[in-house]
Amino acid sequence: MRTVPMTDDKKLLTPEEIETYQHDGVICLRNILDQKWIDLLNLGVDRNIENPSKHFGDFTKPGDDARCIRDYWSWENIPEYQDFFKNSPIAQITGELMQAEEIRFLEDQYFQKEPGSVTPSPWHQDQPYYELKGDWCIVWIPLAPCDEDDSLSFAKGTHRSGQLFTPKNFSNDNENYHIDEQSSPLSEMPDVDNGEYDIVSWALELGDMLIFHPRMFHSNIGNTGDRRARRFVCRWITENVTFDEKVFPWATMIEGHSLQHGDLLRGHKFPLIWTREKGMVGA
Repeated sequence: MRTVPMTDDKKLLTPEEIETYQHDGVICLRNILDQKWIDLLNLGVDRNIENPSKHFGDFTKPGDDARCIRDYWSWENIPEYQDFFKNSPIAQITGELMQAEEIRFLEDQYFQKEPGSVTPSPWHQDQPYYELKGDWCIVWIPLAPCDEDDSLSFAKGTHRSGQLFTPKNFSNDNENYHIDEQSSPLSEMPDVDNGEYDIVSWALELGDMLIFHPRMFHSNIGNTGDRRARRFVCRWITENVTFDEKVFPWATMIEGHSLQHGDLLRGHKFPLIWTREKGMVGA
């Protein structure tokens, strides 16, 4: 594990790392997860694949022999996921990055792409897919080493404008969601590969992770390597996040939350894990 200068309040991150996240919208944290958490998440994904949820999806590109699958909102049936988000350092890390008072767990998700997959994840933002308003973030954890070409790419600073763009339908050959002008004010995603953006990506080893803002432009070209690409993604919310019902026609939220438009995200679907005052409280 890496070493971070410790203070009386036992912070896990440096002020420079927090500033990087706030300014760039993404940060690569090196060697911050013990191997035991990687092993635990791999066991959880194995269980998830054997027992898929109703949200399971196969987004293999037509004509591609290398399968691409994903699942999400599965944590209530996956004890390894619960152990991870309640006991790993991730909640505190995201709390420090977002300068939050409280951190709640929002969502689990895995992606698995077989070797040689040509199925891309196109340039997109996460925010338009969620009925959320407020401060939250995404943690992207490789469960196998990841070459730079097979990692996520980001357009630095694109979170700062506040503008949202029409998302892609990953299950429909990455086309835009089909909407009419009256149902959405969003423009189409710009051409991020036109040379005008500062594009960054990182090769990742086990124990590394990426954390990024939900308005960040990001993409992945597929899995061009000779080993299976397995990634665990988890999303975390601060104390100010509210339910923004049907903000866009394609936006969704886990069932059974009993929230009304404008309600703070509370209840057993969104467990409290960390507070600035008390530290870890979700165990």
